[in-house]
Amino acid sequence: MKSKAQAESLFAYFRDSIFILQSAIHHYRNGEELYYRVAALQLRLLLCDTVHRHNRMEDISLLPNIFPDCKLPPISSKGLPGKGASLPLVEWLNLPLCGLDGVCIPIRDFIRRVCDQDGGAHVDLKPVAGLSAFPNRAEIIIQIAELVCLTTGTLPSNSGFS
Repeated sequence: MKSKAQAESLFAYFRDSIFILQSAIHHYRNGEELYYRVAALQLRLLLCDTVHRHNRMEDISLLPNIFPDCKLPPISSKGLPGKGASLPLVEWLNLPLCGLDGVCIPIRDFIRRVCDQDGGAHVDLKPVAGLSAFPNRAEIIIQIAELVCLTTGTLPSNSGFS
């Protein structure tokens, strides 16, 4: 159980992360494509951040720690808004995104790969990353960012999400 101070600290990080995400969306939608990398890093912090503790993987993502019952609207395998009922975050992160040549990876892995290998937090040019199958990865990351902002009630006014 988290103390009040821990909960307040987590919420402050969440608020800051959403603000940075909104700024990245704004810059991207105004022609500065490189900001998708900033968005990828914030999506990792918000949705799928982990750490190894005591020989086990622990989820330290902000959104599920603050809103444990969080659900997100469906997203298509192309990264566009989907149809249907919202899904619990764990299920949503396992939805596949499909790129060229039938390459499909779960949303969680897609965010992590863009963040960890495409310059969000690290650069790793190994072709096994599978990112070459997603030449539109910047737009997919921004669509996911807009969906997260929409879900949390913080969508910036200049987003492309409708």
